[in-house]
Amino acid sequence: MAEQITNYQCPACTGPLHYSESLGKLKCDYCGTEYEVAEIEAMYAKKEEKSVEAQKKRRNRKSNSRQRRPKRAGILRISVITGARMQQA
Repeated sequence: MAEQITNYQCPACTGPLHYSESLGKLKCDYCGTEYEVAEIEAMYAKKEEKSVEAQKKRRNRKSNSRQRRPKRAGILRISVITGARMQQA
């Protein structure tokens, strides 16, 4: 039987949360705050949703900026020494 292990951090102090069988809750070793497992899982799910939405927005902005970006004309430089013209893309 495969088990899934997830490491949660305390929302109050970012310390590691450990499951306490006697309490039936997750408890922070550093600040002593106790949380229901469902409460922490819901908090992490919400955080994950926000992260996915932010990534989608960034991708949309990038693709929109690529579409709107005008093509640049090449830069023409003239050598001061030889007077030769050099095209630069």
